[in-house]
Amino acid sequence: MKTFYSKWNYLSGISRVFTHMSTTLQACYELYANNYSSALKLLHNLENTSPGFRKFLENAQQMYSFFEYLLLLLFSLLIISISISISDLDQI
Repeated sequence: MKTFYSKWNYLSGISRVFTHMSTTLQACYELYANNYSSALKLLHNLENTSPGFRKFLENAQQMYSFFEYLLLLLFSLLIISISISISDLDQI
């Protein structure tokens, strides 16, 4: 028992949780995978028949595009900060 606890870390605890839940996770994934085509048909049906749902999807797409733009801007700023050296800043 001492050997077990001497080698224990937080990953051991996480792995035990996933091992314990593996059958439940597998069952959930099977339900998801088996119902994917039905869910896709439902989404297409709602998009074609529900103006409110269609508006929701349009708003979600706009928000996604906005966040995608912000991430691109953030990454650009990170790259710029790496490429500018102290000597470059002295010349500005």
